[in-house]
This record gives sequence, structure tokens and C-alpha cells, in this order.
Amino acid sequence: MFVSIALIVMNIASKYQSIWQCIRDVLFTVSSIITTTGYSTADFGKWPLFSQVILLLIMFFGACAGSTAGGLKISRVIMMVKMYVAEIRQMISPNRVITVKYEDKPLSAKMQKNVAVYFVVYMILFTTMLLIVSFSLGDFMTAFSAVAATFNNIGPGLGKVGPAYSFADLSNVSKSCIEFLECWQEDWKYSYVNIICTSYLEIEINFFKFLFLNFNIKIDIVTKM
Repeated sequence: MFVSIALIVMNIASKYQSIWQCIRDVLFTVSSIITTTGYSTADFGKWPLFSQVILLLIMFFGACAGSTAGGLKISRVIMMVKMYVAEIRQMISPNRVITVKYEDKPLSAKMQKNVAVYFVVYMILFTTMLLIVSFSLGDFMTAFSAVAATFNNIGPGLGKVGPAYSFADLSNVSKSCIEFLECWQEDWKYSYVNIICTSYLEIEINFFKFLFLNFNIKIDIVTKM
């Protein structure tokens, strides 16, 4: 997060008369995007392309594990990077025994499989929706950011769906796809996709979340510490 803020500040500082105003706008924008809050105090759609690319990247990272933010979550990203690095090292030295660790704890084969399957499902849905939405839009940035913003529950995107615009000008087909992504992010992500990618305990928790979100069922959870 702080690296993203520093890079964007260096990129757009010359466009501001006050460096403190620049830092405040960048800090709020990055915090809002990475936590999927959806607020904006500056039109980051007018920032240079370098800054916009950084914002697009952090849209996918999301916040920490266990938070209500969208995106892949930082924990999954770290796990995937470590898994890919371990796989490359294994290819270079096939006889080596490499253990993938996260927070100084070894990741089980089942957990690694869950993370990999989640990422594959995520990318398949994202690519499919991007192809559908891009069919009726004129530029790549608008289509890509529209899908990224809705899929990760960010709020405003870039281009014609930036902070100064809205999704009103999109076609009905694009709006339907985006609405599907919003529903998946809010409800279905808890109830269906995680069934493929999580353990039995997480399935039970996500099922109760699904009931609560869709049928307004009151659930009292008692946890023994």
C-alpha cells in the first residue's frame, strides 16, 4: 500500500500546487480502492497512465484475510506467489524437497489446491465478463476497469466509468453482466464458489452468510474460546 502511494505521489506531484494536498488525495484514493470502500475525493481518471495502472493492480489485491473487502485478498496473492516460486525452484532442482510456508506455517497440499482453484475460477469469470462487456464498449480501459471495479466490489473504475462518470451509459447487456458480478461478489461468492475452494468449516459459515444475506434469517453464533 505504502509503495503504491509513494509511486503515485512521485508521478502526479507536479500536477499539484501543494504536496500535502497531493499526498492526501493519493492516500485516500489508494485506501478507498484497496479496502473497496467506493469513495473518491479526486478524479483519478485524469491521473497519468502509470498511476492508473497501479490503481488497477491494487483493485485485484483487496485487503487482508477475514475482512469484508473484495478482491483476491492479500493473503491469497502472497500464497500464490510463494507457490509459483516453489514450483519454479522444483523444476530447476527436481530432487529438492520444498515446503511452501505462510506466516511461518507450512501450507498443506489441500490449501494450495484450494487457492489455485479459486484463482482459476476467478480468472475464468473475469475473462468471460471482460469479453462480453468489451463487445459494446469502445476502449479497453473502460471495459477492463468496469469489470475489475464491479468484480472486486471497488466502486468507480477508470475511463467512462471513472469517479466523474457512472455506469449509466453502458449497454443493457453490459449492465446485466456487471450486476451478475456484483451479486457474485456480495452473495454467491460466499455460498457457491467457496464450496469448491474452502474447507468444510468455511462451507458451513458461508452457507449461513448466504441465508442471512438472501433471506434475512437471524443467526446467533456462539463461539467457545
